[in-house]
Amino acid sequence: MPDTTATLLTLRIAGWSRSFDPQRPVSLGAHRYCNVLLPPGDGETPLRAAVFEWKNGAWVLSNASKRPFLLRAVGQTALSLAPGGSVALAATPFVLTVAGASAAADVEVSTVAVAVGTAGRQIGGSDAAGGGWCVCGASLPAATEDSPWEPDSAGRADLALMSPWAAEAPLSSQAATVVPGQPTPTALPAAAWARTLPPPAAGERILLPPPPGAWGFPAPTRSTAPGRRRGLVTALFLAIALVASAAGAAAWRGARVPAAPPHPSQWDPRLADIVSFVENERGLKFQHPVFVDYLPPEAFRGTLLGGPAKVSPKDRQSMDQTIGFFRALGLIEGNPDLLGGSDQLQGDGTLAYYDPRDQRVRVRGTELTEAVRATLAHELTHALQDQYFNLSRMGESHDAMDRFRAVVEGDAMRVETKWVDHLDPAARQAHDAGRAGEVKAADFSAVPEVLTALFSAPYDLGQPFVEVLHAVGGNPAVDRVLKSPPASEAQLLDPFRYLAGDAPLPVDEPTLHKGETRLDGGDFGAFGLYLMLAQRLDPRDALGAVDAWGGDSYVHFDRGGHSCVRADFVGHNPQATEGLAGTLGAWARAMPPGAASTARHDALVELNSCDPGPATTIGGPRLADAVSWPLARTYAALGAIEGGVSQDTARCYGGALLEAFTPEQVSHRPSAAQALKMRKLAAGCQHH
Repeated sequence: MPDTTATLLTLRIAGWSRSFDPQRPVSLGAHRYCNVLLPPGDGETPLRAAVFEWKNGAWVLSNASKRPFLLRAVGQTALSLAPGGSVALAATPFVLTVAGASAAADVEVSTVAVAVGTAGRQIGGSDAAGGGWCVCGASLPAATEDSPWEPDSAGRADLALMSPWAAEAPLSSQAATVVPGQPTPTALPAAAWARTLPPPAAGERILLPPPPGAWGFPAPTRSTAPGRRRGLVTALFLAIALVASAAGAAAWRGARVPAAPPHPSQWDPRLADIVSFVENERGLKFQHPVFVDYLPPEAFRGTLLGGPAKVSPKDRQSMDQTIGFFRALGLIEGNPDLLGGSDQLQGDGTLAYYDPRDQRVRVRGTELTEAVRATLAHELTHALQDQYFNLSRMGESHDAMDRFRAVVEGDAMRVETKWVDHLDPAARQAHDAGRAGEVKAADFSAVPEVLTALFSAPYDLGQPFVEVLHAVGGNPAVDRVLKSPPASEAQLLDPFRYLAGDAPLPVDEPTLHKGETRLDGGDFGAFGLYLMLAQRLDPRDALGAVDAWGGDSYVHFDRGGHSCVRADFVGHNPQATEGLAGTLGAWARAMPPGAASTARHDALVELNSCDPGPATTIGGPRLADAVSWPLARTYAALGAIEGGVSQDTARCYGGALLEAFTPEQVSHRPSAAQALKMRKLAAGCQHH
């Protein structure tokens, strides 16, 4: 009878189980090459992997991924293992989950000491090659030549930690026989199979899928229409702010407080973990605490919106002209109440806000729920930003500050998303339930869709923009863009234009003719152009026009009592200008007869459009779907960057994917034909 023992590591994934002896490391991941931990000296590190190694008489789990791990054992509090962290494994079995990665399969982990010589079919042995074992994201048959894996049920199973490419059914359909005392696996929701790319063909390097929620809008960690938004087409919000200022509305809307506001001597103890998380995630330390005020809903709404606005005849005329401006662009129909819609979006869609004027956070309600705690991670990020980058300039009303706002909100959204990702299952469930209640309670159906799109833009465009910068250059890259915001909205729609230093071309404001009175003017903006085109044209054509965009300028004027718009556009090269001319011409033809026209003037394309009147309709909602296109492209590229490919390859892949598929198509598990097409796209971009 042997007098020595070996401690085996047993992994069970999707109904498959296997044991490993301590002789070599085991790396668990979804990369084509399994993120295997190579021998010392190779200069390689595992990518997005869990690594098990035998050290000092115990198995040690290290998190070599970019997401926190959750370790859940029966009867014990879940343990969060941060990226770069490690923990020695005891005899207690647990389930390993990748926080925030809904496409990741749960992995059941256990260790057991066995007598040497009775270990059974473990990996290893004197004839095994050196290096480390890896379990990768490839589909394996029920039996291989040497039958190293023991299936708990017949059929195929996928061993991916990050992406279950080929699972035939949710885990709940698998047999649940496990090592005695080990937790029962958690069933994956049906959504876990979505948003995946096909497995790579032989010799291809994998392009990892975008994160959950990438197609369309990121998973809602805020209510559908957060407040404090002024859209990227500034003209609308200048008119709203002009009327709102008469009511004394406070947040983000104006004058600096002359004296330094008071600060508490210490943080609210209930927020200590959020404060620490925000500091660690942003790589900055708070210079001082800030007050957090918990207000009853009506009092909160009052501080956010101020009292009822007294609309003067001049204010009404300005608002009517703004409505005419957006009707001329084909984005509004009838005579909507823009001020009321703005107040509804802010008042009903805001859980909390940070005011840089008095440097306080105000929270709607007095309960510190998980949903509120997540929102506070967002708002405390704003407080931290303000201490280093001066958010008071966001009260200014011009396009540059709207782009700055997008970066500010994108940074805070990234931190908030990370906070939600790190929550244990019970807290995450409470958070999601709270968010679902907020979304259900908020009804924005009467608000013009363009108003919602413009108010949402800093959040929707800002987060993927900042995520890409963070993936490329970490927090220093985010700090740099907070100091020097994007030069154009085109850079927000395509972060690679920012990374390439693609500055907009100067375009003079169009001239007015006899009988025309100027009302407003400035930069039209790539996002405003995209919304205008996508309301009447295919989103692919609209996105192509924005990609061709090089610069613009517009003038809003009155002619005979009608609001009109004249805008000059230029592409980033002559061929791009030709493409822009074609798309703008198609849009003009799709407008009511006689409302719009285009013309060429040297290197410019001139667009003229006048208000067709309140009786003209614009059709059903289109903009929410339209906005999903540039977001899906950016998130696809982000997933590729996180998979280790170059910026050029990632940009190519994001564009190619959205040329071949719609966001709706790629949000579901691909068919065999779609998978083949995706592989070809990936291979083509590798040689781009």
